Amino acid sequence: MYFDYKLRQKKMIHAAEEHGIGLLLVTGRKDIFYFTGFMVSAEDTAALLFDAERRKPVLFVSPLLNQAESLKTARVEFIKKLSEIGRFAKGVKSIGFDETTITVSAFNELRKAMKGVRLRSLSHAIKSQRMIKDENEIAALRKASRIAEGVINEIKNRLEGRKEIDIANEIKMIMLEKKSEPSFESIIASGRNSALIHYTPGRKIIKPDDMVLVDIGAVYEHYRSDMTRTFCAKPSGKEIALHRDILEIQSILIDNMKDGVSVKEISEIYQNEMKKRGYEVAHSWGHGIGLDVHEMIDDTLKKGMVVTVEPGAYIKGFGGCRIEDMIVIGKEKSRKLTKIGNEL
Repeated sequence: MYFDYKLRQKKMIHAAEEHGIGLLLVTGRKDIFYFTGFMVSAEDTAALLFDAERRKPVLFVSPLLNQAESLKTARVEFIKKLSEIGRFAKGVKSIGFDETTITVSAFNELRKAMKGVRLRSLSHAIKSQRMIKDENEIAALRKASRIAEGVINEIKNRLEGRKEIDIANEIKMIMLEKKSEPSFESIIASGRNSALIHYTPGRKIIKPDDMVLVDIGAVYEHYRSDMTRTFCAKPSGKEIALHRDILEIQSILIDNMKDGVSVKEISEIYQNEMKKRGYEVAHSWGHGIGLDVHEMIDDTLKKGMVVTVEPGAYIKGFGGCRIEDMIVIGKEKSRKLTKIGNEL
């Protein structure tokens, strides 16, 4: 799948210059991948230096990552310590960095190596580059969603009589068979457990009249999907009404989401619709998604953003219901990336 790294780099340099910054240091592994196509593990030291006067950014990595030598999207420098980056900042008054992806010890190491250089926090400028998805990113997210939807279809009719943890483990196996992996630890919560928002699957055996909340995601080309469905094999009127209410609320939210609408307005609609039906608001209506399951979105929805919409209600001692879909924000209206149905 083609991603235009040169264009992404150009936009990042332009954003840095708008902040009066000539040098910008990116340390988040997902951000480095976004700008270069090179993924480093969480254990490896890496940083990407943007310089307005250089044609390509400089990628600093450990000598152990010698596969980076063939990288075409950045100039590669092998370093053993972050302090070695200091020699690239000579004569510079200030350098931008992302305080959310650097440890205190690494920050102190850089500050010591760059005496006299002002370190300016530009976290928002860096993260905001990933908010608007291009068509190839949307295609990758759609594929990640289809993988997760396929898993849901495989397991949804054989939940009863099984342990939550066994279903979660099967999901991992199916993902691997599909040449993917879970984008986060799957949530399989049944009965009263479905009222626990970020529940860890346990050894409870699922009964026919249990609400079963299934929250999963898959990975494709490093892009991650996130979706939730709630099932019940033998629902009573209470389960049916709860599921219907959450589905209605989600539909209302999606109908109101388009370019230019404020996130605050969507939050107010969510709160009003929940309270109108007698439910407490336990979490936000959704989140941005992409290379990370949870990504930043600005105060205003913009065309090309991909977000999840996940209203949920949780009744202690009874159970909960959450329905979550990924949507692409459009100019006049938004469209779902998730295509699987919402049957209880």
